[in-house]
Amino acid sequence: MRKKYPTDLKDREWVLIERHFKVSYEKGGRPPKYSKSEMLNAIFYVLRTGCQWRYLPHDFPPWKAVHEQFRRWKKQGIFEKINYEITKYSRAKIGRNEEPSACIVDSQSVKTTEGVKGYDGGKKVKGRKRHIVTDTQGFVLGCYVGAANENDRDGIKIALDNMKKKYANVRKMWADMGYQGKDLKDHIKREYDIEIEIIKRPPCRFWVHKDTPLELLPQRDPGFSVQPRRWVVERTFAWINRNRRLSKEYDLLTTSTESFIYLAMSKVMLSRKYA
Repeated sequence: MRKKYPTDLKDREWVLIERHFKVSYEKGGRPPKYSKSEMLNAIFYVLRTGCQWRYLPHDFPPWKAVHEQFRRWKKQGIFEKINYEITKYSRAKIGRNEEPSACIVDSQSVKTTEGVKGYDGGKKVKGRKRHIVTDTQGFVLGCYVGAANENDRDGIKIALDNMKKKYANVRKMWADMGYQGKDLKDHIKREYDIEIEIIKRPPCRFWVHKDTPLELLPQRDPGFSVQPRRWVVERTFAWINRNRRLSKEYDLLTTSTESFIYLAMSKVMLSRKYA
């Protein structure tokens, strides 16, 4: 019996997701050498610490076995299914409807070491861009990872495609000024039946005549102000980036990053007292 790591699943957390990993051996097949919970604990260790697969501590199963299991679960969409189930459970626990009716979208550009990459001129980042869709609580409903030079308007369409497969009741969406444009608004309304509302920044500059008296100049708050709704998705990015594997793009495949995003959000919800 090995000593537990802080990233290990607690018994109550494993009970909530155990059914997604059950395999029937009635038709034959060799029982697994390592338990599914131990494999998942090893994956959470990689996610949180950011270590390479081959640098897994020796008290976990062999790194090759863990990595191969991660690839299989990724192809089966297990991590996305887990996030979907825990999101419904968590929303119900805090008194919200299991199916959200509104969402918030945003993107984040991060540096990468290999694989698909591009240059985001706005953020001055060479790497990839993560597009996520969250509910009003900050739980991830869908995501998509692409090159950093990909336009926000194009990336969010793919993220919404991933979301609408599971959440069909969403009718309202909030976004920043990077998603402006009548074409995008009409497309989202036509394809997803969602109304988009743009959250605009407070003005930082005013053009006035040089002879305007000081008492007639427009007034604005000189300090930082939280933008309505948008702070929720920014907080979600902060939750995700606490995991060192996601502080930078280390994976060759963007689908691996998407799986890690779903896993990171699932761990956040599982760790809550109401989970």
